Amino acid sequence: MEVREISDRAQWDNFVSQAQTGHLMQSYQWGELMQRDGRRIMRLGALEAGQLVAAAQVQFATIPYVKAPWLYVLRGPVVDDPASPALSAIINELHRIARRERAAMLKIEPHVEEGTPGWREALKGLGFQTNPIPAHVRRSWLLDIRPPEQKLLAGMKRSWRYNIKVAERGGVQVRTACAPEDMEAFYRMYQQTSQRDDFTILPLKHYTNILELFADDARLFLADYAGEPLVGHLLIRYGAGCWDMFGATAEAHRNLKPGYLLHWKTFLWAKEQGCSLYDFRGIPEVLEPGEEMWNVYEYKRGFGGFSRLSLATHDYIYRPLLYWPVTLAARARVNWRRRQRRRWELQRAQRGESRKSEEKTAEEKEKEAAEPVGEGPKH
Repeated sequence: MEVREISDRAQWDNFVSQAQTGHLMQSYQWGELMQRDGRRIMRLGALEAGQLVAAAQVQFATIPYVKAPWLYVLRGPVVDDPASPALSAIINELHRIARRERAAMLKIEPHVEEGTPGWREALKGLGFQTNPIPAHVRRSWLLDIRPPEQKLLAGMKRSWRYNIKVAERGGVQVRTACAPEDMEAFYRMYQQTSQRDDFTILPLKHYTNILELFADDARLFLADYAGEPLVGHLLIRYGAGCWDMFGATAEAHRNLKPGYLLHWKTFLWAKEQGCSLYDFRGIPEVLEPGEEMWNVYEYKRGFGGFSRLSLATHDYIYRPLLYWPVTLAARARVNWRRRQRRRWELQRAQRGESRKSEEKTAEEKEKEAAEPVGEGPKH
């Protein structure tokens, strides 16, 4: 078995896109995107009889302040059988590179569902240890979009189907963005969304690069009302999957429920592209009220589908005196943020329940005012 760098895009994507453990973030184009963001990447492939049997697109990163390098394989390595010698061959080559770079650690997050037989044992046997703090969100919400449209609609909550009709009747129009002004409008909404929900976004160029690099496999969808964009979603198709990568919402006209109609239209687009799975991406790792993204989870699951928990992050430690202080500090920061976000999410949930109660009371008063004097309530 030979392990070497792969520079042939077709060879790389033909393997990664068809592998069970393949993922968008191991695609050749994603590597190019990382390079445009200023990151150094390397694509390693294990070949047997000239055919790729394993792959790992590795990113080179630096620990802040101490400036020590570390290696990161996001949603990889791509190898379907953990017992295959191809896995150890790829890992051994990563070790060689890491030691040459004097890296503090090698971090891998394979696109493997938690509980898949053989994986934890194989990685433990290769010297890895689990890290409870993931670099990338572990749990995603997925929807099988292969069934007919009527069955997809039937799988949604009743109010979700109703909200799709509300948007249609209200005059919301969903379209594919086709001009630079559309991306700028999306980015303005995305900035507002990030401020409202307290998360970090990248510069505008990152998102325009996605549309350029993925070409026909990427789409920016906008839901408009009276010519004003209300919701936007940036999608990427890769292999049999479609990833809902980034979503943005404006404050105006929320009563028109534009996001419900937009999602429905994106399901239909992904079906037309031959995709079988629609990946809504991140939801809370622990599915309990108060967890970060709990409201996002409640929204996504209303469309039907199921959650998938990926295998835990695994680290290989080369320089313990650097690794442990940095890792323990990162865990402390993450745990602090989780506590803060939990309070914030619970307060937002309480505000939401209060708002719903007020809206219900207002609707009841309107109904009472509309009833003719002297008549009892109508049933």
